[in-house]
Amino acid sequence: LELRNLHVGGLFHDEEEIQMTNSVPNFVGSMQQFTYNGVLYFEQARTMSGATEHAGSHLPRIQVTATFSKRDHQLVHHPVTFKSKHTFVGLPVLKAYSGPNIYFQFKTREPSGLILYNAGREQDFIAIELVNGHVVYTFDLGDGAVRVKDNARSALND
Repeated sequence: LELRNLHVGGLFHDEEEIQMTNSVPNFVGSMQQFTYNGVLYFEQARTMSGATEHAGSHLPRIQVTATFSKRDHQLVHHPVTFKSKHTFVGLPVLKAYSGPNIYFQFKTREPSGLILYNAGREQDFIAIELVNGHVVYTFDLGDGAVRVKDNARSALND
């Protein structure tokens, strides 16, 4: 696969090379560890700080239009550490009427484990697991269980 341009965080009109204005907003937030075809683009952009590619160089030319800020480790508001496989947190039933958005970060030394489980009425449930280093989302909304596995080539590990 050969790429000429790679744009992260927004839409781009290639022919006119101007940012498109439409109803889809650009990304606002924090990104980290963006890797594509084994290249750590954010880390390269941070270290190059405005440098351009040299003739004969295989380094990509990176144009940064975002702002690099200090790495904020406060993104995790209420971290929890589980020191036993028998430890868990109990929460009320998830009330997701239109569509839930669930966001979490985790760091583990175990290849498999239950990350989140929420039982609803009757047989309804959602579960997020780590199975052999891959995130698996399983849910049943009354029509039978559906299982979705990540498509990462390699297992997640810390």
